[in-house]
Amino acid sequence: MSVTVKMNSYLVAFICSVVTGGLFEILQITIAQNRSGSWADFAANTTGAALGLLTYRILLNTRYERIFKA
Repeated sequence: MSVTVKMNSYLVAFICSVVTGGLFEILQITIAQNRSGSWADFAANTTGAALGLLTYRILLNTRYERIFKA
């Protein structure tokens, strides 16, 4: 798999996560009765998506290094 395809798929996964988090916040504001959406929650969702992607990349690279060094 080429580097460009990998980066595009990571970007798509990140964007989907951010959009989903944003939609949940909008739904909390508009539909739920005892819930409220906030920018802080949206920022936390975005931070979580970024940290999850970073952690995945680190773990993936570490795993491949161990496999191919042996």
